[in-house]
Amino acid sequence: MIEDKRSDRNSKHTRVYGIIKQFIVIFLPLLVLISFIFGGFLLQEREAKRKILLYKEQKNVELMHRIAIGNLRAIAMDLTSFTSLPALRQMIERDKAIDHINLFFLISANPALFTIKFDFLMKPG
Repeated sequence: MIEDKRSDRNSKHTRVYGIIKQFIVIFLPLLVLISFIFGGFLLQEREAKRKILLYKEQKNVELMHRIAIGNLRAIAMDLTSFTSLPALRQMIERDKAIDHINLFFLISANPALFTIKFDFLMKPG
């Protein structure tokens, strides 16, 4: 009778271990396979987002480059037109304090001529 109980326990343990062994043999490889598939999809999505971000960033840099070139060309043209004014050229070449005051009054008298370009030059960044 004692041996029957022991054999029943052993047979129960053997069945439980057999079920656990089958579960591990089936479940673990499936878990690993599903994990690799899921990880692959995540990596592809991440790489696609990175490429899109890189493309957008490149287009922003190109746009800012074109804007900066256009602004610098406009400033260069304005400066060359300013230097063609004889009175302004003389004031700049002499570099005297009174000429700076006269230049200030000249700019104050014609603010539309100077305001836009000098504001752009004085902007930080």
